[in-house]
Parts: sequence; C-alpha cells; structure tokens
Amino acid sequence: MNIDLDYAAAGPLALAETLSQPLSGPPLRQHVVPGDRVVIALPPRLPGDTTTLDLVVQGLTESLAAGGVDPSDITVLVAPPLELLGPKETADGKTVALPAAAAQLIWFQPESDDQTAYLLADAEGEPLHLARQLVDADVVVAVETFSHDPALGGRSPAGELWPGFARQDRRLTLARSLLENRRPVLEAWKRLASAVTDQLGLLASLRLVPGRDHTLAGVAFGFPADATRHSRRLAQVWRPAIGQLAALTIAGISDPGCTLATLTRAVAAAAKATRPDGTICVACN
Repeated sequence: MNIDLDYAAAGPLALAETLSQPLSGPPLRQHVVPGDRVVIALPPRLPGDTTTLDLVVQGLTESLAAGGVDPSDITVLVAPPLELLGPKETADGKTVALPAAAAQLIWFQPESDDQTAYLLADAEGEPLHLARQLVDADVVVAVETFSHDPALGGRSPAGELWPGFARQDRRLTLARSLLENRRPVLEAWKRLASAVTDQLGLLASLRLVPGRDHTLAGVAFGFPADATRHSRRLAQVWRPAIGQLAALTIAGISDPGCTLATLTRAVAAAAKATRPDGTICVACN
C-alpha cells in the first residue's frame, strides 16, 4: 500500500494502515516471532523531522509488539549523514525523543571498525562490512528515504541502508565517485545495495518520500524492491519537470544558516534549469 496525504492530520492511522496492508508480503507483525532481536535502521534525517521520527518509531514498535516482540529486544540504529560538503556532523549532543516501547537507541559510528561486521564480498572480491547490529539481528526493518542531492547530480544514496551503515572509507569512496563518474557508479551502487539487502535477508522496507520544504509526501511499505518502485512513483508527483532551460534562474534559499553546502546545492539545482550561457542569481539572507 502507498499513501500520499497530510500526515500532520492523519499520520498515526495512515502509517498503521500502511504497515498492516503492505504493497507485498505479510504485515509487519507477521515478520517476527517472540524472542526475535529486531533492529530498526533509520537514516540521519527523515522528511518532516521529529514529527515523522516519532510517528515512524512508534508505529513500527507497536506493530512489532503486536507480533510478540519484547520492547527490550528492539534497537533503533541511526546512521550518520553521508556528507561531503560543509563540516562533518556527528552524533554528539543529539537527542531523540523515542516512545517508551523503543528500549535502545544507538548512533552508528562508521569510523569505528569494531562497530561493523563482515557481510559479503563485492564483485572484485573486496570485503564489505555493515553495522554489527544489523548483521547480528534476527530481523532488520529498514527505514529509507528517496533522496536527491543536486551537488551529486540528482539521485543520491543518502538515506539508504547501504552505504549509510557501511564503514567510513566505503561511504566516502562512493560519494566521491558519484562526483567523478555518476551514471556507472550509481548503477554499480544499486546492484551492490541489492546484494546487501539479499544477504541480510531483509524482508521489510519502509520508504519515506520527501516533498517540498522537506515535508513527508508519501510512504510505501513492503518487500524492498516493491517499496522502492512505489516510492519512486510517489516522488514523481512533486518533482518538477523542466520543459525549457531559462536564461535567468533565481535560486531562493530559505535556510537562515545558508552554509556553503546549502549554497552549493542551490546553485547546482539551479544549473539544471539554466542555459549554459545563462545567469544564476542567489536570493538569501
């Protein structure tokens, strides 16, 4: 099932319906049995921010509890940002208000090799390591976002299970490679991400589609491949179609911080709509 509505008004009921009537496969409560150790894998930022975070974690933990999972066996694991621009964000000082049913919250630290475990080898035989909690879990519930980053040329792996929970060298290598040779690197990433999903035995994927101004535009839940396809369709509803390149484009930045990273992404996005001989103006405070 996929949803596209005002989540501020109907969030809890809509998410509960999505989890109980998935696009494919059984409801989430039927993915687990009593005694399972479950990890909910979260990206660093969700569309809709803390409202969506509370909504998603509470909805998932309630569905897992309905399947007989003890709250003490549920871990919420959060990936750090996949960031090349601006200062690196860390988990220090972050607080997340989680429902009481979520007993454990862990911030994954990709720089610490002891926080990862071997999962599989890639096509070249290079070992791939993933967050240890995901490798050791009985059931992984992946919460992923359909992301775009103009600075990376469009489709972005940020918000995805892989490389979000990979070691730091893998994360940075992928992001930098996208800047150099985008299309083949993106295709290789999709194949590798699928292999990681298969190796984990991941059966439950909740995908969130961001809308304008970082709102939550839609939700899709089901087997990973089906949830990905539906989230892509939902994203097409709000993604602008540019019919003709402009001679002048104004990039408006509402973020009061307006960091170098924000400025770079705004200019990169505007460049997609501007003629090669055109002009880009930036409007910010």
